[in-house]
Amino acid sequence: MNLNYHDAIIFIPQQDIKLCGFTSFAARDTTEYSFKYQINIDGVTVEKEEKIATDFEDKYYCRHRLNSLYPVKAGQKIEITGWTAKDFDSFNDYVYIYSGKGGYNYTEIENEHMGLFVVETKSQSCNWTNVLIGNFPEILYYL
Repeated sequence: MNLNYHDAIIFIPQQDIKLCGFTSFAARDTTEYSFKYQINIDGVTVEKEEKIATDFEDKYYCRHRLNSLYPVKAGQKIEITGWTAKDFDSFNDYVYIYSGKGGYNYTEIENEHMGLFVVETKSQSCNWTNVLIGNFPEILYYL
């Protein structure tokens, strides 16, 4: 598994929140896969985890609960980085996942998060995830 190939995105809350998780898109070609993630808040790694993603909430989404609640102040950057593979030790490790598109409309489409977050592309993302398209449709939080 080449750990240089990952998805990444940045969420910036406009008010204080408690981060408790995030959602990634589910696999199209398998019922489970290996998933690694890293969460940074203002450049500090608060959680790194490797798990088997399975039991998707529906056909398209897989929700990931963090091991703790993390307070995030308004304006701090939440960086989500994720690696997806059938098996991180295997040569044939690619997993086809669903992905979102049209993300540039997130400030205009009426939703429960409207105005709460600014979303930025993380420059190190190399699997196409950015503000327009990608693998992380939402974060999970408490106000």
